[in-house]
Parts: sequence; structure tokens; C-alpha cells
Amino acid sequence: MLLYPFYVHGERPMVLSVSPVSPLSGYLSYGDIIVSLDGSDIYNPREWVEKMTHLDIQMLNQSYHSSYPKISQTVSGGKGYCVPSFWVDEERAFQSMYDEISCPDDLTAFVSIPCCTSHLLDGESCNDSCRNTTRRNYCFPPKDIIKFKKCGDGWQTLKTAQSCQCLQDECCLTPVQNRGVIWVEVAFSRPHSKCLKDGRNATAMDVKSFVSGSAACLETFVFIGDTVSIVNSIKLSAYRPRWESGTFGAYLPNFLEKVLVSMFRVSASLALLNSMPVFLLDGESILEVGLCYITWLGPRIRHQVVRLLLSGGSLLFAIALSRAFFFIFVSHS
Repeated sequence: MLLYPFYVHGERPMVLSVSPVSPLSGYLSYGDIIVSLDGSDIYNPREWVEKMTHLDIQMLNQSYHSSYPKISQTVSGGKGYCVPSFWVDEERAFQSMYDEISCPDDLTAFVSIPCCTSHLLDGESCNDSCRNTTRRNYCFPPKDIIKFKKCGDGWQTLKTAQSCQCLQDECCLTPVQNRGVIWVEVAFSRPHSKCLKDGRNATAMDVKSFVSGSAACLETFVFIGDTVSIVNSIKLSAYRPRWESGTFGAYLPNFLEKVLVSMFRVSASLALLNSMPVFLLDGESILEVGLCYITWLGPRIRHQVVRLLLSGGSLLFAIALSRAFFFIFVSHS
């Protein structure tokens, strides 16, 4: 609440820093706003981590349950794009039975998948006009494919009554990746660019039809790799300055949050420590007051019980403290 006049919280995560060795280095930079992952809106860093974790688990599952165990490649979990049929011709297609699929540089292998709807009658099959008895694979540049509509059941935003958005003259193609590698779309905006100054708003609907390089505010790129390398190499903040405040202003909320959390943990630890049944601590008084509620104990017996419990507690506390200091000394040595 104290930072509300100066910062926006929980709307979109802002990039604080990107490691130079990060796969996202060169794509994301300080001040960029994460809009969505695979079409799902992201509102805070926690959702970013949860979504990446979900994608990583999804990637592992599809690797274990791949229909092609003899090759080290798998399809991208039902994430398809509605590609026009005239793109998919004999010149662009190539055959691959059991060998690994390879494409020239800057191209990615795609394979057709069934495009299903929920209103199919019993006995009907999913529409897949581009899939023959022989597995067909195609090589396309990712930047040209992501501009098409999405299809398949691998997109969170398409889990509706009709997941097939393709027309009759379109094929649902999904990228083919090596095992342990995932295909993920990252949409982001640059808030201080010229278009935002002109009053343009960044929305998820804009991103869905966005082609990389065609707009100044909203951008999207496809990351093909390990999701763990993304999470560990980028720092995000749930706080976004309302005005230009420099790097210090962007890091201030996170710094204050860490300080307050550390102070709370230290205070809670000291309060717990102070309540232990040890001589000269408040735990001694707490123990005495607690035993007063046991009415069948006489004053003399109650005093002896208090001394006995305090002696045992002090001994155990001294042993635990000695072990802690010993491990600290050994670790630093």
C-alpha cells in the first residue's frame, strides 16, 4: 500500500535483468514487460515460474510417451498452427520414416497433426487433410509460422468447445523438437517505446495476431530450448514504476521486500528462541505461569519441576547451539 502511488503491482512482471549467458539475452532487456507465455497471460513472477514448470513437466511427459521411441525427437505437445495448404506442397515436404528429422539452418521441422472438434459424431475421425499414410514433415521458418492461427490441444487458450480453428484449406502443423527441448512463445512489450507514448495499449489479443518486428510496442519470439535455463537466468519484478525512475527505482521494491521478509524471519526466530524453557529467557516465566494452572501441584513440587525442566532445556539448548557453531566453523574452514 505504501508503494501504490509510485508503482503498479501484479499487472505484468517487469524484467529487471537478464544474464549475459541467458538464452533470452538479446531478446529481453531491462524494463520489458512480460505479457504472455504460449498465449496464457502472465501477471506476476510466480505465474511465470509456475507456467515454465508446467511446460517442463509437459515436455518430459511427451518425451516419455512419444510415438517415435526410436528417434530422439518428439512433437511439441499438440501446439499447432493453421498453415495454408498451398504452403504444404511437394516442394516443401519431405519424407522421414525412422531417421531423425533435420532442416536447414533457420528452419524448423513441422509435422501435421489431427485437428479435432468436440462436436464430432461417434465413429468420425479428426480432420487432417495434410496427413497421409506416410509420415510427412515440413521445414518452415518459425517467424513465418507463428503469425498463423493456433490449433491443437496443447494451447491453454484453446481448451474450449472447439479447439480446431483451421479452415478446410489449412493444415494443422506442430513443430518437431529434440527430446528435452520445448517450443514456447514469449510475448512482451516495451513500455517506453514511441507507440505507448501515443496511447496504444498492450493487450493479449494484440499479441495473438502479432508478427515479430511488425510493431513497436508488442513483440513475440519463439524460444526453443530448456525451460530451466530461462527461469534461472532472468530476474522479474511484480512492481513496475509508474514513471521513469531509473534502475534504482525498479530495484527498490524488491530490495524492500527482501529486507522486510528477512526482518520478519529474524523476529519470528528470536521470538521462538526467547520462548524456549531456558534460564534467563522469557520461556522461564512462561513455564512458571503454565504450571500454575496445574492445581494439584503444590508450590514446592511446582518449583522443583520448573527447575528440572529449565535445567534440561538449558542443556539441550547449549548442545544445539554448540553443534550449530561447530558446523558453521567447519563450513567456513
